[in-house]
Amino acid sequence: MSDDSNTIRIGKKRWPVIGRQRVNGRVYHLLTDLTSGMHGGRFQAFDPTAGLNGDFRRLMILPRNPESERHLRILQRLRRQETLFARIIDLERRRNDLLIVMDWIPGLTLKAYLTEVRDGRLPRPSVREAFRLGRDLARNLCKLHRYSFVVHGDLSPENLILQRDSSRLVLIDFGAAWALESSKQTRDGDGLRPIYSAPELKDASLTPQEFSDQFVATMLLYELLTLVVPYEGLGGTAGWPQHREEMVDLLVPPRKLHPDFERVTTAVRDGVDRVVARGLAFSPVDRFPTDAAWLQSLDQVWSAINEQPIRGGVNDFVAKWIARVGRLLGVR
Repeated sequence: MSDDSNTIRIGKKRWPVIGRQRVNGRVYHLLTDLTSGMHGGRFQAFDPTAGLNGDFRRLMILPRNPESERHLRILQRLRRQETLFARIIDLERRRNDLLIVMDWIPGLTLKAYLTEVRDGRLPRPSVREAFRLGRDLARNLCKLHRYSFVVHGDLSPENLILQRDSSRLVLIDFGAAWALESSKQTRDGDGLRPIYSAPELKDASLTPQEFSDQFVATMLLYELLTLVVPYEGLGGTAGWPQHREEMVDLLVPPRKLHPDFERVTTAVRDGVDRVVARGLAFSPVDRFPTDAAWLQSLDQVWSAINEQPIRGGVNDFVAKWIARVGRLLGVR
């Protein structure tokens, strides 16, 4: 590795350096701004002192205020489950800022992956592969709820990485995570995305609950299965009062939007449609009443999927294609 004032060589590639940041005495080279309109700064960074040849990191810079302190306490809780999420490596409190260093997860964001599939540069995931990814995400969210007492509250295709080696979804950002015991009070600046948020969160006085994560995780499962956002692209906003009446019966069952459903059993088709329809109910009381009930239904469908012969080879090649496209796009 070599560097000058504006670039740094990492392996065979020279990267532009947009800044440098010191955290607890260690200097990180900032390579890419990942903020994308979210609050605070998020960067792909490089730590030249990590391991033998340095390593990539994700560096978050948050303004130090009560909301960021709450965010930090939740991140510290997540250390108990860091095998499920991007690992926290270091953090530093300053007078005006909080600096958090996390693992860099190699792979495409779910948003980038879905774009590559829609544009024909990656093969479309089979029903089995799409359901596997969605079920694994649901299981990890339920572990987040159960063991860390945290609701994510801000899931989106932008803050999930389809990890290159394991082909699993990894959460990389917790900018709007909520402790389950948080009081119900209005909070500004949570960064909630209207399309990828549960309908009830239109009311800013409501704290996200497990039901909110269930709705958005089901949205992402639907999008993996169909390549479209449910409710004619409105997602969670379809359940807002001004849309609800016209949209309530306009959820297209996944079986109608993926050709592979013609080659699966009736139990799989019915099971997928049933799990999706309930998880995407506009009212929380019409969704699965508990995480356990949600997972039980997902597991029943997964068992039905695995009881039938697997047709086609897409499942075995998803990770390889992600790695290939990632290299072409320069994704680390």
